[in-house]
Amino acid sequence: MPIKNLAARKIYAHAQYLKNKEIFLERSKSRRLRLQAEKALLPKKEKTPLPCYVCGTIRDAGSFPAKGNKCKACIKAFGQQYRAQNAERIAASKKSWCEKNKERKAKMDRDYSINKPEARRIARAKWDQKNPGLTSAAKARNRKDRKNRVPAWLTEDDHWMIAQAYELAEMRTKMFGFPWHVDHIIPLTGKTVSGLHVPTNLQVIPAIENLRKSNRWQHG
Repeated sequence: MPIKNLAARKIYAHAQYLKNKEIFLERSKSRRLRLQAEKALLPKKEKTPLPCYVCGTIRDAGSFPAKGNKCKACIKAFGQQYRAQNAERIAASKKSWCEKNKERKAKMDRDYSINKPEARRIARAKWDQKNPGLTSAAKARNRKDRKNRVPAWLTEDDHWMIAQAYELAEMRTKMFGFPWHVDHIIPLTGKTVSGLHVPTNLQVIPAIENLRKSNRWQHG
């Protein structure tokens, strides 16, 4: 007998979905793959040049989005103009969102650093060029934090071992063809606990693992 109450029907449907979630997801995946395979077998349509209704330029179909007859170049120009005219409002909106979603923003930044290291490096270099004062202040603060975490009781052998760790990171970078970092097992400026810049607190690991770890102490 069908459930006539709409709220009860939604609860029942959701419960059924959770009960058979894996089956539903597998069916959805197989259907998607089947449709993709069928689409790949279809003959490709020839792209007919089209005029952009904004600039009037005749462009090939690949220069337009899936819907609409406004070319991508005009869409990009409009976006740049809009962002320039509303820079303050957009910046305030972004800042407000970041403050309300600190953990999510941190995770997004970590994922971006791991998945797109080269793009992150380029973006960081551009930001440093536009904000030399903030960059210098951040580097100075980092140097100060590290200096404060170097104990006075370190011996010459300790300093030699620290230097060896950085040389090892450079050597592994050249050998394996991807960057390696010297990581502090217990972060120097952690939220809950802070470590020291000493040999026993250093490990040489792939850069991607260091970026994934971020400023957290992964103790087991």
